[in-house]
Amino acid sequence: MEHNHHHDQSVKADLLSTIRKGDVAMRPRWYFLLQTALAVMGAGFLLFGLFYTASVVVLLVRTSGALRVSDFGPEGWFAFLFMLPWMFVLGAVLFLFILESVLRRFAFAYRQPVLYSVALLLALAVVGAIVLDRMEMHQGIRAFSSAHGLTPVEGFYRTMDGRRPCCVVTGRIVENGATRILIERPDGTVTQVFFDARTRFPDGRSFATSNIVVLFGDGDDTSVSAKGVRVIGNGPLR
Repeated sequence: MEHNHHHDQSVKADLLSTIRKGDVAMRPRWYFLLQTALAVMGAGFLLFGLFYTASVVVLLVRTSGALRVSDFGPEGWFAFLFMLPWMFVLGAVLFLFILESVLRRFAFAYRQPVLYSVALLLALAVVGAIVLDRMEMHQGIRAFSSAHGLTPVEGFYRTMDGRRPCCVVTGRIVENGATRILIERPDGTVTQVFFDARTRFPDGRSFATSNIVVLFGDGDDTSVSAKGVRVIGNGPLR
């Protein structure tokens, strides 16, 4: 106990001596307030970036039908991995870890294990991305940019449309046949879809005109030889 007391006194004396010599510069209060304000603003920007990039991932996975191709066997699983927008996935991960490091400056975060804070941010990112997708934020941004001539923004979303691979197609049936159907895609183009003995139908072969289907196969924008087809809804395409 006495040893610890002498040690504390020694540390205190050394600190006071250093301050008197001018080796330690005293920071004014506004410096710390400004530093905190900048950290909060930075955290807010990073949180928005995390939500935005995660919502782009959700948007592209949903509109491409990637979640549904896993029903088509091992080829579908590989197609799902191929269809993931890895650039945005990595961007979201980067935002997440930078945000976590910024939040470490605050008492509520630095006392928690890194794994806990990362898991919490990941959960927030998933929930936030789904909410933004449900709110159709990206459709709104695209419509606004188109109406106000924001060409770079509109071009960005047009580029995302171009990322959708031809191996997975979503569309509404406009003609139903025994070995072939015609589907209308969201952009208005019509694609012929052919079946053979290897084609998988997870939900059965009962199709009807106006069914919305997602299919997986080989081909191009005009013709696809389907490896798998399933019904995902009815009515107009979203």
